[in-house]
Amino acid sequence: MKNIVRLAGKKIDLCVFRTDPEAIELYTKWINDKSINMWVGHNVVCQSFSETEDWAKSDKSKIRFNIVNKEGKLVGNCDCGRRHYASFNTVGLGIYIGEADGRNKGYGTEAIKMLVKFAFTELNAHRVTLNVVADNVRAIKCYTKAGFTQNGVAHDEVYYNGKFHDLISMEILRDNWEEE
Repeated sequence: MKNIVRLAGKKIDLCVFRTDPEAIELYTKWINDKSINMWVGHNVVCQSFSETEDWAKSDKSKIRFNIVNKEGKLVGNCDCGRRHYASFNTVGLGIYIGEADGRNKGYGTEAIKMLVKFAFTELNAHRVTLNVVADNVRAIKCYTKAGFTQNGVAHDEVYYNGKFHDLISMEILRDNWEEE
C-alpha cells in the first residue's frame, strides 16, 4: 500500500496510518522487539499478528500517523489524542521509531515537533503532554528539543529488565510553544 502524506516534513513525513498486512507485519515485529517495547509499556507482551491488527484497526480515540522517511520507508508510528479531560484541551502524544536504521537521525524530534504543531493548530490544544521512562535518555533529549519540560515523576511506575523504573511526565503549553 502506498504511503499517503498527511503532514510533510524535512526528513520525514507523517502519513495516514496504514492497516494493510505489510504494515501490520512491521508493527508486530516492532512491538515484540525488546529494544522498543520496554519504552512503551509492552515489555511483558508477546503480541501476535492478529492482536496487532486488532489494535491497529480498533482504537479511534487517537489520531495515528506512520512516520515515513523521504525514501518512502515506514520507520515508526506516532499518535495524538485528547486526554481523559478533553474539555480542558489537553492532547497527549506517543511515538516510537520501530526500524533501527530510523534511529539517531532526528526523525523522532521532527515527528514530535510536527505533532505538537498539529495539536496546537489543528486540535486547538492548550497543553500537550507525554510520558517517558526516566531511563530513556534519547527520548527525553528529543522531547526537550521540541520544547517540553518535566512536570512530574511517578516513582517505580514501569517494570522491565527485572526492576522498577520511574515514569516522567512532560508538557508544553501553547504560550511556551515556538513554531519553527
